[in-house]
Amino acid sequence: MKCVSEKEIIVKENGLEIVKELKVIGNNLNQITRKVNSYEIQNCSPYLNLIYKQSSELMKKWQ
Repeated sequence: MKCVSEKEIIVKENGLEIVKELKVIGNNLNQITRKVNSYEIQNCSPYLNLIYKQSSELMKKWQ
């Protein structure tokens, strides 16, 4: 199977687990965005650092 760019598509095992984790990370980012926009939190750096850490760990699993 090939994608539009003519590169082979590689199907990873545990793909559904990775999708679930990405949804959780996306949900966390949306919650932070809402709280920043409503001025509930002023400094979102600690939250964004956590999301960065979660994303980095997920990338390690993905490779």
